[in-house]
Amino acid sequence: MATPSEPSEPAEITRASAASRFVYLLPVIGAPIGMGAALFASFAIASWHVTHSAIVQVEPQWVAGEPVAARVQVLDGDGQPVPDAQVEVTLRRGEERAPLGTLRDAAAVGTAQGRLTAPAWAPGPAQLELAIAAHDQFREVVDVELVASRALRRGTPTVSGSTKNYADDTESQPEKLRIVLRPLGRLAAGFENALVARVTDPEGKPHRGPVEVRLLDGEFGPHKASRDAPVVVTRGETDAAGLVRIDGLLATDVVRFEVRALAGEKDMSSEAGAKGPGAEDMAKGAGAKGQGGAEKDVAGKEGAGKSGAGNEGAEKSGAGKEAAGKIGAEKGGAGNEGAEKGGAATGAADKGAAETAAAGAGNDGAEAPAIAARKFRFVSFAGAVTVDVAPRTAGVGDALTIKARGLRPKRAVFVDVRGPDGAWVDTLEPPVVGPEPPRTWSSAGLSPGLVQVEAYHFTNSPGESSALARVVLGPAPGQGPALSSLLALQRERLAMARVEKEFDAGLEGKYLDALATASLDAEAQQLAEAWLTGTLPVEIYGPPTTLSTRSREDEDMAASRRLWAGRVRWLLLGGGGLFLAVTTLLIVLSHRGAAERLAREMVGQGPGIAAEVRKAQRAVLWRAFGLLLSMAFGLVLTAAVLDKLFWQT
Repeated sequence: MATPSEPSEPAEITRASAASRFVYLLPVIGAPIGMGAALFASFAIASWHVTHSAIVQVEPQWVAGEPVAARVQVLDGDGQPVPDAQVEVTLRRGEERAPLGTLRDAAAVGTAQGRLTAPAWAPGPAQLELAIAAHDQFREVVDVELVASRALRRGTPTVSGSTKNYADDTESQPEKLRIVLRPLGRLAAGFENALVARVTDPEGKPHRGPVEVRLLDGEFGPHKASRDAPVVVTRGETDAAGLVRIDGLLATDVVRFEVRALAGEKDMSSEAGAKGPGAEDMAKGAGAKGQGGAEKDVAGKEGAGKSGAGNEGAEKSGAGKEAAGKIGAEKGGAGNEGAEKGGAATGAADKGAAETAAAGAGNDGAEAPAIAARKFRFVSFAGAVTVDVAPRTAGVGDALTIKARGLRPKRAVFVDVRGPDGAWVDTLEPPVVGPEPPRTWSSAGLSPGLVQVEAYHFTNSPGESSALARVVLGPAPGQGPALSSLLALQRERLAMARVEKEFDAGLEGKYLDALATASLDAEAQQLAEAWLTGTLPVEIYGPPTTLSTRSREDEDMAASRRLWAGRVRWLLLGGGGLFLAVTTLLIVLSHRGAAERLAREMVGQGPGIAAEVRKAQRAVLWRAFGLLLSMAFGLVLTAAVLDKLFWQT
């Protein structure tokens, strides 16, 4: 009978059998549990993503007491705007805090913006705290600096990069005169545009006389033309500054014009002087040589002046005048025969004048004689917005009218204002959506100088797609700038690159010198101011982006995913390796114990039986090692697959 300290053989065998079953079931149960935990953790890590980000646009330098604009764009994880965001803005310096107000997304476009006023703090660094409330609530901090004054900054010179500019067939300057045609601002298809033609002599002195602007190709205003069927857009006379303006809706991306300086009375008389006495009569208006001659002279002049006379009409009118002049001079009072001939000549001249007027009344008439002409080709810039400011000159503190519009009626147009020092001082809130009436904007708080208004659909680096308008502020309310200050702005930029073909900086300088001494009436002064401000070279500022958190959020998310992926990797490889090592040890110990028991039982059975038992034990052990090796290989393979699918960040 077995004592308690010496367990009986059946009890020992039972315990050994249970331990052996546990050892062999451990890989079958433990391995799937560990693998499942690793897979679940890997799927969880892979599902992590950025939920929000923000783009903060604000002027980095503030002047105490002056306005400054700010804009915060809130985006979701897919980079789409989150509407109806609100941002509480606070300026902090150490323990000192100054609440600046709330930026709101009034147009529900995912952008909260507004105008702030810098507190009266001493110059030095500060922090702008932004408490952002969208579908998530989070905080951001932006470093700013209060300064006594800001250095003058200029925008980035920008010209149209459209490939359509490569085929520019604008003609070179004519010999007798110099003709240019420029848009006021940026030429934009789909919107009303204003263009101004300028005619000067080769030395830049304004030329005053009749001009004709023709549309050669494209659609402008109510006119539509092609190379084979040009139309006259306007006929007029340049003012004392040598300028004439045309306005119209541009309906094509590419448009061609021709500006023709027509022969005036002086030019016509000098041209016809060698033809006979009738030319002198036309120049002097010599009605004393015969009543019929005077009437014919007046009719001829009115027909030519009002029509922009074609060659055919001019020849007919000239013939009538010349015949009338000769008859009036030679046979003015010579009896009935002279009277009859004079009357016949009068009728001929009246008919010529009527034909001239009829020819000029339509666009299909023959061309009027031109002193000089030049053809131009224009290409619309790449933007889909337009902006205009009125008036173009005003006094500091005066109210201005800003009108902006986009081609897409439901897309917001953001309108920003740049102060004379180049700082971003205001933005229209809410942004313009659809066709809105002009808005009134106050220039209070700004300094005298050039103010630039920029408009765009996309606030993140709009670049070439920006539309712009300019206004120059004078020294006091109701007191506009002197013409000399506008001329100085042009002179400062004469060396800048232009998209205009054959831009002549030397001619521009001479024209500015001549304009400085020109005597201009009120209307000519207004057009000259529009020319000087509207034809400045394009310099785009764009909103200053001081913080964009998406890259930081992506980096933080990638770091978190790498951290937890590393932990899962250690769990799978390290924990799995430890699990296999422990399992191997338990199998060896269990097998050794079983072998010892079997050896005791087989004592006396002969060497052959013992050898067979040892052979069977080795086979079982090798099968166990094979199982463990396959599990180790599966563990490594699983780690490689998870790393490829989930852990790489």
